[in-house]
Amino acid sequence: MYYDSKLMKQKTLRGKGTYPEKIVRRILTDEGIKYYLNVKSLPGKPDVLIKGTKKIIIINGCFWHRHACKQSLIPSKNQSSWLRRLQYNQMRDFFVLTQLVLLGYDFIILWECEIKNNSTQFLTSLLIDFLKSDEKYSFINTKRKEQHD
Repeated sequence: MYYDSKLMKQKTLRGKGTYPEKIVRRILTDEGIKYYLNVKSLPGKPDVLIKGTKKIIIINGCFWHRHACKQSLIPSKNQSSWLRRLQYNQMRDFFVLTQLVLLGYDFIILWECEIKNNSTQFLTSLLIDFLKSDEKYSFINTKRKEQHD
């Protein structure tokens, strides 16, 4: 019985079509920006590739990709196993990003909490600025805060 309920719970977890991804896709569609989803020919199957460019939008869940926010706390049960798994995810993320850089792609990483906690207007301006920018990797490791008018 336990195995069946655990299996059903795991089947409901999705890596594609998540709420944050839908918000980003809606913004891109509203702005008339054409894109591809989960491009299998690129390392890590990035979430969004902008058509006709080498710009990628990566949408990371805070827990699974270890963002420095409240949502990324390690569960108290079986911490060593969780830590090992999450560290593996971080190493894989670093490896994939390195491969994308070597292939000449520019990318922005959006975190689940950033998407949920900021306005659509702010996210739209962030994405438009990224897409217009010629500067490589200018959005990595910068603190982004919503600007209040």
